[in-house]
Amino acid sequence: MNYSTIRIAFLHVYYVQGFYVVSYGLGTYVLNLLIGLLSPKEDPELEVLDGASLPMKGSDEFKPFIRHIPEFRFCNIVIAKSPFRMCFAYFLNL
Repeated sequence: MNYSTIRIAFLHVYYVQGFYVVSYGLGTYVLNLLIGLLSPKEDPELEVLDGASLPMKGSDEFKPFIRHIPEFRFCNIVIAKSPFRMCFAYFLNL
């Protein structure tokens, strides 16, 4: 599967002019995942900072930005949920 399933889902909503609730649910789920993708795994504001945030000595530890949800997992979940949305939209049409 690839992004064509997402395109088909949006075209289905556009041409049928319905299923907005199902699409809204998928959209809010994707936005929640996007927040997880853009947010760090560890919140830097909760850590106590004494002075500079970058390591200044060899003994200081450098913490790179680590995502809460990895990019591959984000794309995999978004692509996997699109056929479910299409199935829900089909059964609501009956």
